[in-house]
Amino acid sequence: MKPDLRSFIQMPALFMGVSAVVLGILPYSLFAENNEIYRWVDPVDKSIHYSQTAPAGIPSETIKVEPPPPTGSDSQKRLEEMQKSVEEGIKSRELDAEKRKQEAEQAAKRKQECEQLRNRLTTLQNRPGKILYENKSGQMQRMTEERRQENIAKFKKQIEEVCSPRH
Repeated sequence: MKPDLRSFIQMPALFMGVSAVVLGILPYSLFAENNEIYRWVDPVDKSIHYSQTAPAGIPSETIKVEPPPPTGSDSQKRLEEMQKSVEEGIKSRELDAEKRKQEAEQAAKRKQECEQLRNRLTTLQNRPGKILYENKSGQMQRMTEERRQENIAKFKKQIEEVCSPRH
């Protein structure tokens, strides 16, 4: 199988990407435990080498390397702030949901009360002279026209207060 042009072009990009990742991670892993490295010159080919351990029998130079700054504390603080923000958001949504639930319950209660008031008003308006009520002594008594008109006015006022959309 022949390599095509695309794989030929992608190969260096892949190599560079992998190299960048390795080189990005390498300093952290090399110096995580020990912040010293050793530099020495190979006596045979005079090439320079670096290592975490000193070479045996070859003179070397110790190079102090500062460890990378700790990111845990800053990251931890940001994480805690994010968690707090999320918890506050959840609590706020729960409070909003509870408030909406209470408002819906109140609206349903108002609707039921409004319906009852309208039914009573309709009864008063449609049955003049035929309405009975229980008086203070517990006896049934026919409602007078004057009392019926007072009750009609009272129920209209209550309907206006309870059934209006502003509540």
